[in-house]
Amino acid sequence: MTKNMLRAVLVFLLVILYFGCHKQNTVPTNKTPSIDNETIAVCVKGEFEIKLYSEKPRYHTSENVNIWATLKYIGTQQQIEIWSGDPHMVFSITDGKDFHTGNVIILILKSTTLTRGELYHFDYQKSGGYDADSPDTSYWEEFYREHDLFLPEGTYTVSVHGAFYLSADTKTELDLICELNIEIIR
Repeated sequence: MTKNMLRAVLVFLLVILYFGCHKQNTVPTNKTPSIDNETIAVCVKGEFEIKLYSEKPRYHTSENVNIWATLKYIGTQQQIEIWSGDPHMVFSITDGKDFHTGNVIILILKSTTLTRGELYHFDYQKSGGYDADSPDTSYWEEFYREHDLFLPEGTYTVSVHGAFYLSADTKTELDLICELNIEIIR
């Protein structure tokens, strides 16, 4: 293995370790949207509803982009058990060209019980990786070092994916994805 490949693997593992240590909020929440001009995407599949929120549809490059999602079990049972890696709700952001982050999941199998009608809140968390030998390495290092989300000028598709299964055999993944677009201006 060359030094560059070893360095890239090490950076990738460090990113996974760093973001794997950040817990998602999986307890019910009473937080409801309170911003007048926020953007909301609502997606229902089977017995689940995901809502993806952006505080607003347009941000300046100097503004922190505020994104979150909620998950609600709307089925007929009082509770349901879902199975997943960690986390079970993952975010990604892309401009459809060069910019893409997200969807890093630690490959463990854990169960989570959801109660019918309860609203579970998930704040956006950065995840992803980059090539340490790429010409834009310094951008990605700074991007992942910064806790807040600042994006370059452009139009982005934000996605949240319910990355979980309905049984421990992991053969029945519910392919629930919710997307919305935001614009970043100077």
